[in-house]
Amino acid sequence: MKKLDTLVSKFTAFVGGATFVVMILIIVLNVFARLIFLKSFAWAEEIAYLLLNWSVFMGVCYLFKTNGLVAIDVLVNVLPAAVRRIVSLVVYVMIGLVNVGMIFWSFDLAMATWSGRTTPILKIPFFWYYIAVTIACVILTGYSIVFIYKVIKNEEIEETALQDRA
Repeated sequence: MKKLDTLVSKFTAFVGGATFVVMILIIVLNVFARLIFLKSFAWAEEIAYLLLNWSVFMGVCYLFKTNGLVAIDVLVNVLPAAVRRIVSLVVYVMIGLVNVGMIFWSFDLAMATWSGRTTPILKIPFFWYYIAVTIACVILTGYSIVFIYKVIKNEEIEETALQDRA
């Protein structure tokens, strides 16, 4: 189980980071092309949008795993430990249920665009844009299940330092 966790964590960090860097490079290249050649690349926006989807959804997975997402937990932190555990359990169950629903809805959306809707220039099926949501929701559901288990067993959940949170 630890190997799977490490693999998923490395996958989300790599894909999220790599797609973000490539997206920035394409945007910068397009800006310079506009300044130097007075013409932009028509395909750049399509690729940047695709990379943005993957970057955001894989980044959210990585941050959720490390509790690095911004949270307003001032009220929760003043609660007694037992109540805090119950609140955490309810939150993780709700997140898990929402993600299970999103798996099915996003997969339906992705499949509906597999052979139909494509981008105007590169003719990329929108499936590749929307499947990132499905993959992210599967990963987030898995993390929610792990967190629910850890809360029930009263185990520590890894947390990013406050200054390192996104």
